[in-house]
Amino acid sequence: MGMIFIDDLTPGMKLADDLRGPNGRMLLPKHTVLDESHLRIITIWGVTEANIEGYDQSTCAAASIEALDPTILAKSDRFAQRLFRFCDKNDPVVQELCRLATLRTAADLTAGKHVPDVDEVQDLPALPDSELLSPPLPESVAQVVSQEVQLATFPDIYFQVMRVLENPNSSSAQVANVVSKDPSLTTRLMQLVNSPFYGLHSKIDSIARATTIVGSQELSILTLGITVLQYFEDIPPDFFNMKRFWTHSIASGIYAKLIASRLPGFFEERYFMLGLIHDIGRLVIFKTFPHAALEVFRLAMGAPCLIHKAERTILGFDHTEVAEAMLEAWDFPDSLRGVIGCHHDPVSDDKELDCAVLHVADVLARALRSGYRGKFSVSTLSAEAWERLGLSISDIAPLASQADHMIDDIVLSFLPGGNF
Repeated sequence: MGMIFIDDLTPGMKLADDLRGPNGRMLLPKHTVLDESHLRIITIWGVTEANIEGYDQSTCAAASIEALDPTILAKSDRFAQRLFRFCDKNDPVVQELCRLATLRTAADLTAGKHVPDVDEVQDLPALPDSELLSPPLPESVAQVVSQEVQLATFPDIYFQVMRVLENPNSSSAQVANVVSKDPSLTTRLMQLVNSPFYGLHSKIDSIARATTIVGSQELSILTLGITVLQYFEDIPPDFFNMKRFWTHSIASGIYAKLIASRLPGFFEERYFMLGLIHDIGRLVIFKTFPHAALEVFRLAMGAPCLIHKAERTILGFDHTEVAEAMLEAWDFPDSLRGVIGCHHDPVSDDKELDCAVLHVADVLARALRSGYRGKFSVSTLSAEAWERLGLSISDIAPLASQADHMIDDIVLSFLPGGNF
């Protein structure tokens, strides 16, 4: 007998011990033979593993892979090996992520979806005609940010909301009144509040009601995330696939929210917003120096190497530094800027736990192929960050399953129509 991850449980397996929920509640007694209804109960109650008679996790994991069509398995394995080529393959967490990525890739191939092969030529962004003369690369983070600040200012709606919230006498009705002045923001907030992200039982039909139920602070955080997205809507879609970019960003936000929900006292919407905007430094580079962005793409795909390392090689700085400087120019709180800046190096900052949440969320989103579909490899996972969060390997599949139910709906909420 052995502990089997929830993702590998199948009807007919027999419990070797009583099965209890995370809160200690008895769910199923010892010797219960599992059926589909039991598996649903286990999932609903957030159980991540169960002790099963006659099985162990390594055998179940191997069986799930061996059951695949050999041709599909071979291609899926090549894809996963490329996806995790910069990760420590001896790390048990990476091994589980690689297994899940292989299974997901195989499911896509079986369904007839396109998955880039190892030797397939990756498309590079198409530069606008005005950029074909190879202009000079930016010399500093300050140059990138100053040029972007001169081009446009951050939407004022967020700062209007923040001014209301900073007033100790303000009410949720005042927040709703400010938000309602922006029809596009109102529409996206209503779609989000009525999505599986919140899982409310009744439909919310007004911003005033949303503010009352969700909360003023939460609404302001969501306002921030949506206004950041709106700010970058003018990037040419033929230069950069914005839907893929924002799908990854949204997935990172959802994973960050789900991880934060497991940590006592954490403000979940804050982590969703951090995931949503963690890569905006890349967008600032795309907007101000598209030629430089193309050179970074070329190096990352050709060397190969991780995007942020290609940025450092080509530019001398990376998108996390640009994001920090841009957020400072927009007068965002220090607490947000610092976390965004350390998501590739979470143990170097004094906000260790916050950075660990965002770092692990980013890795999970990329590893489980939310957005980029294999164009870029998974960043190296910090073992210290993983341990700091107290997560178990058995948590990965349930987290992925929870995120899957949210991502598509949230993408539709945040990216309705337009160039996306």
